[in-house]
Amino acid sequence: LKTMATARQEIGMRKMAVTVRKRPLTQKEIKKGDADIITVRDGLSIVVNEVRQRLDTSKYIEEHSYIFDQAFDERCTNEQLYAQAVRPLIAFACREGAKITCFAYGQTGAGKTFTTMGEPKSNVRGLYSLAATDIFRHVRATGLKAFVSFYEIYCSRVYDLLAKRARLNVREDARQAMNIVGITEEEVGDESGLMAAVVKGQAARMSGETSANDESSRSHAVLTISLKGRDAVSSSKIIFIDLAGSERAADTIGKQTKQDGAEINKSLLALKECIRAIDNEKRHTPFRGSKLTMVLKDAFIGNSRTIMLANISPSSSNAEHTLNTLRYAECVRELAVSGSGKANPQGSPGKYDILSQALMLSRQEANVVRVGMQFPQSESQLFQPRKDSTSVERQKPQPQSSDNLSSRSPPETKRKASGSSTEERHTVVVKEIAESEEELIASHQRHVDEMVLLLKREVFEIRGLDRTEGGLLPYVQASRQLILREMALLQNLKSKFDGMQDKLLEEKRLQAELHSRRHGPNVKAVRNMPAVFFPK
Repeated sequence: LKTMATARQEIGMRKMAVTVRKRPLTQKEIKKGDADIITVRDGLSIVVNEVRQRLDTSKYIEEHSYIFDQAFDERCTNEQLYAQAVRPLIAFACREGAKITCFAYGQTGAGKTFTTMGEPKSNVRGLYSLAATDIFRHVRATGLKAFVSFYEIYCSRVYDLLAKRARLNVREDARQAMNIVGITEEEVGDESGLMAAVVKGQAARMSGETSANDESSRSHAVLTISLKGRDAVSSSKIIFIDLAGSERAADTIGKQTKQDGAEINKSLLALKECIRAIDNEKRHTPFRGSKLTMVLKDAFIGNSRTIMLANISPSSSNAEHTLNTLRYAECVRELAVSGSGKANPQGSPGKYDILSQALMLSRQEANVVRVGMQFPQSESQLFQPRKDSTSVERQKPQPQSSDNLSSRSPPETKRKASGSSTEERHTVVVKEIAESEEELIASHQRHVDEMVLLLKREVFEIRGLDRTEGGLLPYVQASRQLILREMALLQNLKSKFDGMQDKLLEEKRLQAELHSRRHGPNVKAVRNMPAVFFPK
């Protein structure tokens, strides 16, 4: 595990990190004609192109942008995800004797179980198996013993998955520590023993039918691996939590499944409130809000680290679920980013709120932009690469034959024909400016929104410099990546403004030429539109 120190620098040793993983489209979604609406940029940001419909039934796209600690596209394997996001925390727990918690979150069918369990039939390993390899390498090197417990939280009740779903009680002792009374703890000596316990527990887990899956997990499954010395005192604790799929009540089937969904959403809300209280260092943390937060109390306090793996579907039919997942994950991350060690005074705005107000941006909708107003009605055409409005091909007018003009027309006729050509060109340029104007303003708004998100990330990197282990290198690497992204955004926006400036200058020249022909060269042209210059 010593070699994991270099991998740890990729994500930094933050108290709370949020990672997003996009799964590929399934064969069922492809046959249904669903489009891929998710784009992963720079390994940090997620862009969702949501198809919306106006009252007149015409369609347009809303572009939602989010920035996280890490973002992985559909090409990412479980091994790559584990190496970059989870292995640094496993190394930290083993080396420092700490507690780490790994949440797998997302809608039903987004790939949570594949991420944690893998696909045994295809020899694809999940996070449980990959973590077990590193954990038992550490166990053999240190002489510690590994114990595993596996339980689920279903409708605010705790069941032991290693003891035929025996009902368990959660009690608080005199030291205000939460204890699960009577839970089974099995000693495991190697990876195969651990995976056998996981498979046994998964088989006993509660499942139900939803609109997304015929068999969907309806409970939160908590796998705890404790490393203990000879005195039976825990040296390290590693907790994997496969959260139940989050969905609306309208997407559930049956009365019982709807009740399950209500309990699931209640526990997820309580989890978010606990993270809010911890990051703002409030005096009271509402661990009693749900059974999930009660049993995880010890994992959030003391020497601990937490990572949330948000799994999302790229399908256009799941856009609303995907956005809900990203909003929840962003909320969790924003709480971690904004937590500076002291809670803001009651009613006083945070620095990010002040920044948003100064730029006249909506706090809640700053990352949503309408990127198109005239689109085809077919969804399959909505996500074709859009032609930049600044590079619209100019339609050249078809001039009349010069031979006919010279043989039949006097010089005045030639001048009129030339004037007609200039008028047509002027009309084309004015039309191009009108068509490009709205897209230019929308591009500028998107640029400002994304720059605000990148500035927030820079502030977070500066604040976390003192807390980051591994020296100055992680800070420099992360900040450099952000600066490169900002430079690319600025260059892209500048090219669009350059194109618009060329059109405006050409329109001004054509207007002056037409005015000169109509009123003579000695009459000063009237400037109907002021010239606008953008320095190159």
